[in-house]
This record gives sequence, structure tokens and C-alpha cells, in this order.
Amino acid sequence: MMTSQRSNCEDMLNRVEQDNTCGFCGGPGLTKEHVWPDWLLKLILESRDSAGQKTFTMEVENAARTKRFASTTLESTVRMPCAKCNNGWMSALEGDVKPFMAGMVFPGEKTILTHERQSVPARWAVKTAMVFEWVAKPEPYFTADERSKFRTFQQVPSNLRVWLGYYDAMQPAHAIQHRIGLVRGNGRVSQAYSLTLTANFLVMQVFAYRNPGPPGEQIPVTPGPWKDALLRISPVGDDLMMWPPKLTMDNKGLEMLDSRFVRSGK
Repeated sequence: MMTSQRSNCEDMLNRVEQDNTCGFCGGPGLTKEHVWPDWLLKLILESRDSAGQKTFTMEVENAARTKRFASTTLESTVRMPCAKCNNGWMSALEGDVKPFMAGMVFPGEKTILTHERQSVPARWAVKTAMVFEWVAKPEPYFTADERSKFRTFQQVPSNLRVWLGYYDAMQPAHAIQHRIGLVRGNGRVSQAYSLTLTANFLVMQVFAYRNPGPPGEQIPVTPGPWKDALLRISPVGDDLMMWPPKLTMDNKGLEMLDSRFVRSGK
């Protein structure tokens, strides 16, 4: 059984007003960071415009609730990083991932995922998750120490997984996160976090959890076609992989993916 942690909207707003320091380095001078960076937005809009789609229904988690709204720009921003982080290592990470991830976003071309092409988007996904937590602004899952170490070393935290999938439906800018009380063996409860993000044809999911159990312990997950629908890129495996995976996700598949850790065991 799992339960999602809820936050009071008024407390959330108070925290946003009071906390004006960078979530990565603790420095002043916050800037607005796009959940989907400009280069991704341009690709998504170009792809959808060629198909005649001008208006989009965006889904973004905020205060433990899914907010749905119409948009023609797909822009969604959050005040979390400072200008130094935003224009420094974060910008460099965007430069590393763009050359090959752009083709996955549009036109959805086949891509061989070498070790480097697994590692770089995994780090990009972790960066995005750490930033996206500031959209809802309850108590974050990632600690200040984890965010600081990620900024310095860009190492994916332990007990964190990242998967990629292929999505072909009408929600090209979708972002849902969950903070979860994960019930483990012998009734142990550990904190967990998931973020599911679409960028046109590309879908990414980040899942992290605390207090690993004994070797071989399986994380409970709602049954689904995950073996054929997802490629795990973190921890990086020994084998090269071909993206996209065998199975293409539609809106129903995306909904199942959003909640596959949340609903397990209910």
C-alpha cells in the first residue's frame, strides 16, 4: 500500500515567498527556469504545428493536484536556480543532451543509446526532477546535500532509476510528480518520489527511494507492459540499447505510467 503526501496550499505559498535562495547552491538571485527548455519547446511546437495542432492541454502537478490548462506556448517556469547555476552547469548539460535527444523528441527517430547516451539524459532527467519539485513546493524529496552534490559532481543519486519510453498521443507537455510513502517488507515505510515527463514523442520517468532493503528486494509496482514499453537508462547498463522500445504509449499508457508506483498494493 502507498500513500501520496499532501501539502497545504497556504503553507506552500508562504514557503515560495520566504525562500529566495538557489535550490542547488544556496546562492541569491533566483531566475525562472523552464520545465521544458526553449529548444525542446520549439521542437514540440514545430512538430505539432505540422500536424495542425495549435492549442494544447497541459498537465502539470502542483500542490499534489494535477492542473490542466489550455496553452498555445507550452511554457511553464519555476523560480528555483540562481543565474550562476542556470547559465553555467545547467546550460552546459542542456548542450550535452540536445544533439541526440532533439531527434528523439522530433521526429522521433531511432537512436542507439550508448553508455554516454544513457548517462547524459539520465542526468538531465534528475536535474529536471530536482527543479520541478519547486513547482509544488511542499517539503522536497531531494535533500539540499543531494542537490549540492549533483551540482558539483553531476552524479545520479543512489537508489534512483530513470526510464525512457515512446509516446504518441495528444499530451506533448505533461509533467506529473508524486511523493510517496512506500511500504516495504516487514511494514517498513520509506520515502519515494516519481516524476513522469513527456516531450512530444519522448517520455521519461524518474523514480527515487530511501532506505534500500536487502539485496534483491523488489520495489512494488503496478503490473503493466513495462518490459516492452520502457528502457532503463539509469543505472547505466552494460548493453547498448535501441530507442524507441517495442511498445508505443498512448494516453492510457501514460496514465498507467504516472501512477505505477503510487497505486501498487492498493
